[in-house]
Amino acid sequence: ALINFAANAVLNGKRVIYFTLELSSKMICHKFDLRIIGTTLEVLKKDPKRAQAIVNKIPDAFHCLEFPTKALTVDGLAAQVEKFGGCDLVFIDYGQLLKPSAQRGDRRHEITDIYEGLRRAAGELKLPIWTAHQANRLGYGIKTIDIGHVSEDFNVAAISDIALSLNQSDEERKHRR
Repeated sequence: ALINFAANAVLNGKRVIYFTLELSSKMICHKFDLRIIGTTLEVLKKDPKRAQAIVNKIPDAFHCLEFPTKALTVDGLAAQVEKFGGCDLVFIDYGQLLKPSAQRGDRRHEITDIYEGLRRAAGELKLPIWTAHQANRLGYGIKTIDIGHVSEDFNVAAISDIALSLNQSDEERKHRR
């Protein structure tokens, strides 16, 4: 979902920085390119020259930065954005994989600190920061995820300006194209 949001932002003229703390930047960029091209890997393999020509027309508006899990702090993230001369939108895959500013005895307090830090950084940088957060075990298999299903700390939703729930059943997953 974050890659789709990022691709749509770029297609609408926005400059995007995408921080990946889990997958490789190569994998994220590959998924981003497929989304921009609007096709699947199978189609791309059949006509790679056409696909590359489309990708080459994309403005240099998407930057993907890869960091190991819990190696990047919120302040480090803000410094990276400033290093690029700013952008219009930041995506983080996943916010809870950032390094907390202080070690706490309880993980949920560290996550609250991370998300409060992201809110502060968004205000200081004057740009939206989007991230994804996982559901807890109670959220698995239900039709609609709510604030009680936020993994680790439901303060994540309380701190956020906007919280979306994207749900897909096992049956829907089997039939996706």
